[in-house]
Amino acid sequence: MVTVKDCLEYWKKNYVDVSLRENSRKLYKSTVIKRLSDAFKGRPVADIKFKQWVDLFTQEERKNGRRARQLLVQLRSAMGWCIRRHFIPDCVVTRVEPCDVGSRSETRDIILTYYELADIWVAIERSSVSTNLNKCAQDLTLCPNPFIAILTMLGCICWVIAKVALEGF
Repeated sequence: MVTVKDCLEYWKKNYVDVSLRENSRKLYKSTVIKRLSDAFKGRPVADIKFKQWVDLFTQEERKNGRRARQLLVQLRSAMGWCIRRHFIPDCVVTRVEPCDVGSRSETRDIILTYYELADIWVAIERSSVSTNLNKCAQDLTLCPNPFIAILTMLGCICWVIAKVALEGF
């Protein structure tokens, strides 16, 4: 009789504590392990029905939609790992889709610090694309239409940033 708590402890001991970085371990311990270890206390994982999992995540969704989805994704990961290790034969929570629970995390704009911009600038200067950008700038001084020159220069800058991102810092 393997419970949700047993699965999470097995997953934590044999995967989270062994294979993940410190920040990932802290994240899992503070979310899925902390919040779901006592879910369906004393009941075998195999006996928990799909509807019961959905009801549990619906309750979590009412408290915090983003956290509910994160908990589901993390629990599915843990249970899937336990299934692949033959710790449990199956768990219907792996069939609950994240799109049916909670809400997505919002994407936010990233604003670079001056130090990050400086790192990018140095990387561009050190890369082979720096000479291409300088040549592009020189060619644009001959362009009769300033609007076209500005658009072309903007395109060159975007190309340089993409190239540096692919080459890495």
